[in-house]
Amino acid sequence: MTDTNDGNLPGIATHLRALLADKAQRKPDKSPFVLLYAFNGTGKTRLCTAFKDLGKIVGDDGAVQKRDTLYFNAFTEDLFTWDNDLENDEYRTLKLNTASRFFVGLNELEIENRIRPLLERYTDFDFKINFVFDEHTGKITAAEVTFSREVLSGKGDAARTEQVDGIKISRGEENIFIWCFFLAIVQLALDGAEAYKWVEHVFIDDPISSSTSTTRSSSATTSSSSTARHSGRSRRSCRRITRCSSTSCTTS
Repeated sequence: MTDTNDGNLPGIATHLRALLADKAQRKPDKSPFVLLYAFNGTGKTRLCTAFKDLGKIVGDDGAVQKRDTLYFNAFTEDLFTWDNDLENDEYRTLKLNTASRFFVGLNELEIENRIRPLLERYTDFDFKINFVFDEHTGKITAAEVTFSREVLSGKGDAARTEQVDGIKISRGEENIFIWCFFLAIVQLALDGAEAYKWVEHVFIDDPISSSTSTTRSSSATTSSSSTARHSGRSRRSCRRITRCSSTSCTTS
């Protein structure tokens, strides 16, 4: 049974924010970060929620007027859901929950071209993001991702490569795709993209825990190098980074 008092989480989140602010003040030329280790079930995702809630300003009507935290956790992954085409069993798509600010303005930011170089390091499939717009406001009303892969068919002189569209990628490949999607958005925030100028903190909670150990290591390196590459020149748009990770244990 987990022994975690949720009442302590806002206090811990407040302490983390104060710690980051202090680090930023003492070393203004650096992007401060905090790395946390905790066992599964301890409350890392709940801490992430408490941290981002502290940065929210909610109006009298209940609408969020301001926020400051871009986060990756189980809720981020839930923004992506599969339509498995149960009727025809042919064309599967990954739906995006466009009600989230996570996807604001992506159609104007060449997000595919930002994701693809990251994704190509770990996978051999390709993808396309299809947007649907409101004809009056021009805002995104729906979006979905389709995946494809080149496969070899035939033998000998008759062998040829053909593209298979509408495929269902594996759970591990899906996790890597969503993680690369997130990394691309972090880069947009660090580069000062207008749609993500609200980002002051990045909170990462267990991004790729179900992937292979090799891919986890490579992706973690990508995350670290991306942060280091951008932190010095774009602190205006994203200056404090909180990263929350888990560790596992074995008993004998």
